[in-house]
Amino acid sequence: MKKKVALILLVICVSFTLSGCWSSEEPKNLAIINSIIYDCDEEGNYLVTAQIINTSSISSSGMGTTTDKNPSLIIKGKGASVAAAVDNMTARLEKNLFAAHNKVRFLSQRLVSDEYCFTKFLDFIFRDSIADETSLLVVVKNEDLDKIYKSAIGLATLTGNFVDTLHQKKQEHSSSSVFYRTFEFVREYYEDGIDPVMGQVYFHPLEGTPTLNPGGDMKEAKYELTSEGMAVFKDLRFVDFMDASDTEIYNVVFNNAKIVKFDMFLDSDTVSMVLVKPSADIKVSKKDDQVYVDIKVTGKIIVSNFFIYDINDENSDARLKEVEAKASEHLAKRSVESIKRGLALGCDIYGFGQKFHASNPKVWREISKDWENYYKNAIVNVEYKLNLSREGEINRPFAKED
Repeated sequence: MKKKVALILLVICVSFTLSGCWSSEEPKNLAIINSIIYDCDEEGNYLVTAQIINTSSISSSGMGTTTDKNPSLIIKGKGASVAAAVDNMTARLEKNLFAAHNKVRFLSQRLVSDEYCFTKFLDFIFRDSIADETSLLVVVKNEDLDKIYKSAIGLATLTGNFVDTLHQKKQEHSSSSVFYRTFEFVREYYEDGIDPVMGQVYFHPLEGTPTLNPGGDMKEAKYELTSEGMAVFKDLRFVDFMDASDTEIYNVVFNNAKIVKFDMFLDSDTVSMVLVKPSADIKVSKKDDQVYVDIKVTGKIIVSNFFIYDINDENSDARLKEVEAKASEHLAKRSVESIKRGLALGCDIYGFGQKFHASNPKVWREISKDWENYYKNAIVNVEYKLNLSREGEINRPFAKED
């Protein structure tokens, strides 16, 4: 009995010690980073820009920000290394930097295009004690870094919160973007048979009257932040961007797509459809010196717009079956073309090598060093088996023949 009591007391004591934090400080003494931008110049210096939460703008009731104070502070640093740039930024603050709540790391296209500078950046992130590996990694296309904190961010007050919420919500109604966290990117880098990708953002001017937005330094936002497409890497070398359409196929192959919207134009007919929760089964095989990739996708499609000439009550079901078959053909052709574009970049972002390794480890050991030559010349076959759903649709066609 005494041993049991002693064991219980020991567990209680240990739990108290684990609940502490070695670097705990009062929140009022911390400069809490919400998002941060990393860039480099032509001389190899690192440029760091952080958006820091202005805690004095938060009301005492915790109901939000006050109307007379900016919700954030923008501060910059420069140095020969990332650590030096962060130290330079810290020297301008009267509080200690706190990065555990950092939502997003925006990386310039210039930084990720320089493999040496990019590798040094990642080395810093995983060595620094206060850097959080759960932050999203996003490449800023065309170096529009000055627009990040001057753009419309919906109903959010901070850019990092906006992008992080977008990560959670956008995938429910679109598959045109990817959102990878820092540890996920590095995990794919270290795994055999797959190359990593990263999300991308770009900006375009708002037409007409600027949007009134509560976030950032400016009340009137003149740009809109758009998250579509993805940045493709070979190991730690940035290769190219892929557009929204190719990103949708990437998400289908990875079973990350919840919804894919597409249009078909059949002569003078127009059909808009939605592919819902597709499931992809991938098999990679090798015969002689040829690699074969066979992908079978199952899912449900819903008609969102159906305008077909020469349709009537009698032939509507037959025409719908015809459209169902054409949708499968359309998506299969589009998928093959998109996957071949990705493989032609010299990157196995789809993880075909990973699949082959799992199914045939002995052969993989023989060809892994020359895998790029195999997948770039792979024969890719994609088959869609779709079921047309008519949930919520009218029973009779809206547009009928005269």
